[in-house]
Amino acid sequence: MRGQGLDRLQSLRDGKVICPVINCHLQLEGSFDRKRLARAVEQTRSYVPELFYSYDKRRGCFKENHSEKIRVLYPIENNLPRIAGRGWDPTTGPQLRIGYRQEGKMTSLVIGMTHFISDAKGLLTYISLLTALYNGDTPSFKPENTRSIAYMVHKTRVGPSTCQEKQVVRQNKTSGLPGKDGGGLFCLNMEMSSPQMEQLSHKAHEYGATMNEVFLAAYARVITRLYGMETVLIPCPADLRRFGNFSHVLTVANMTGLYRVVVEVRKEHRFTDTLQQLHLEMLTQKKRRRCFAGLSLLQRLGGRIPPALLKYPVRTGYPSVPFSYSNIGVIDSEGVHFRGCRTRKCFLTGAYRKAPDFQLTVSAYQNTATLNTVLCGNDVRRRNAARVLSLVRRELLDWIREAEK
Repeated sequence: MRGQGLDRLQSLRDGKVICPVINCHLQLEGSFDRKRLARAVEQTRSYVPELFYSYDKRRGCFKENHSEKIRVLYPIENNLPRIAGRGWDPTTGPQLRIGYRQEGKMTSLVIGMTHFISDAKGLLTYISLLTALYNGDTPSFKPENTRSIAYMVHKTRVGPSTCQEKQVVRQNKTSGLPGKDGGGLFCLNMEMSSPQMEQLSHKAHEYGATMNEVFLAAYARVITRLYGMETVLIPCPADLRRFGNFSHVLTVANMTGLYRVVVEVRKEHRFTDTLQQLHLEMLTQKKRRRCFAGLSLLQRLGGRIPPALLKYPVRTGYPSVPFSYSNIGVIDSEGVHFRGCRTRKCFLTGAYRKAPDFQLTVSAYQNTATLNTVLCGNDVRRRNAARVLSLVRRELLDWIREAEK
């Protein structure tokens, strides 16, 4: 089964992550049936068969595994590194792994999917399908997975680069998060409570900004302050599904474009200065459909040249930077509901980054936001990563307090 151009981009990240994997972490309370989950996973084969295929990086396609025993479910206790991506080889096995831990009425699930087959929104779409089958409901999706974005790329007219985008090649460099690679795997979280999120939402609305811009502004201010920069490039992912009609279509696929956002933060800039600058830049890029920049070339070249050469024509559209960012947005509570259980917590993580890379991932469930990073390395990296999360949260809380004065 032929892959798409955006699938091949993940090969360019080899060496930067343990394995390009997205994970959804769920904490359930109630009567959870693991055998029922296994049956539901098996049923999803008829909807997304390529999830159970191996991925050929060189040819950029999915190849069917003829083995009848394809393992997907693992107990978390002894297999966390395997679920995180260490030892997970998408070129020989399935693109899906589910970890579980049951302690009394509490069940922890980690549903992971490789980035070769899907982005975060696609993972959530799959979980929505999985829960429907687990609950015995008829899925709202047709039994066919849509993966191509060719028609959207073809019909979308991309405007010229903004002045800030042209600074991409001139923006200040940073060596990334201090620390070295090591044996440790760390999943670090900071939460913004429901009252805090309501205050942030109110202030964002007051300034005409989005919550995504608020989080991105806080992140940019922390990075520039920590590493002595005035400008920082932080690519901002954009879900391309909103440009098409995918309301009742299964899209376990890579459909994420990028806005290339260069944020300038001078010493005299207040949070609102950074936010307003970022908001205007995002408005301009959205109007010009800059999240589609480079996709036409990628679609044409994706299946024709090897990944090692692909990075050169797409490096401007998809720059490789040490500090990255992903905002999953609001997770639909109905889409992660397992009958007989209450979903107490849900958040998403990106791939485990190797030194010196760092990614901030933001997701919100039941009006509580989780600021997350996952990385491997030594204790110095862990402490520095925890510091970044703490400072981003403090930046947001300080803005709330400043606005109240």
